Amino acid sequence: MSVPPRVLLAALESAPEGDGSPELARALRDEGIEVIYAGVLGDAAEVVGAAVQEDPAVVAVSPADPGGVIAAALEGVEVVGFRTVQEGLERVKMATVSRSRAPR
Repeated sequence: MSVPPRVLLAALESAPEGDGSPELARALRDEGIEVIYAGVLGDAAEVVGAAVQEDPAVVAVSPADPGGVIAAALEGVEVVGFRTVQEGLERVKMATVSRSRAPR
């Protein structure tokens, strides 16, 4: 039996208002993905800190990873950016496909 992947979902302060993060969290949970909803965080360093604490397989950040800072700091963690709920759902699902096959 596979273990559902853990996804840290966060929005940066620079994210547009109404980016759909809460709706994306619900949609991911409906897909059987474990979601850690961090809400709005000030900057990339706060996202990295939350990811280190929560140990996700994937970090989904709105609107995007500024300059690849988050991905560079989190070895072995897939980082995806999104601007809409649909875009986030598609990108997270693609990132979690291979990670859901074996326990971490």
